[in-house]
Amino acid sequence: MTNQEHVAYPFRPRSTAALEPGQFWAVPLPNRRFACGRIVQVGGSEIPIKSRDFFGGLLDWSGDLPPSHESIANASMLEWGVMHIRSITNLGGEILGCRPLDADGICPPVLLSSMGGDGARILCGADSVRPANRDEWGKYPVLGFWGWDYIQRLAIHRFVPISN
Repeated sequence: MTNQEHVAYPFRPRSTAALEPGQFWAVPLPNRRFACGRIVQVGGSEIPIKSRDFFGGLLDWSGDLPPSHESIANASMLEWGVMHIRSITNLGGEILGCRPLDADGICPPVLLSSMGGDGARILCGADSVRPANRDEWGKYPVLGFWGWDYIQRLAIHRFVPISN
């Protein structure tokens, strides 16, 4: 049984305890539209503060209304990173719902740990898989750690037209 069977949406998370892969929240934009953040992993080995941080990202989606289970269907991920719970609570405020990641073909990407050098690891999202071979250095994107408002800045850059 998953946590989401007991969760009533929307809810304002106070920690990662009730977070599940597939949950989503609204990212408000200055043009009165919305982007969408999505949780991909909770509790990965590379996540520094498991009670407050999670691995997620920004969907390739924007709309006039906050995201819904139906409106985000088939939207892919634009960017991925480790985020603090404030990325939800300080921006959109609430988890609005949950849509299974596999329904949209989303799975954690292969990344390289941010350690670099001889300590570098191959990751599945934010979870360590194995040590990286020297010939894999630079072959994969590096796991990013985002400030709480970074997802909003990415969304503005992607979805808000530049006016003259």
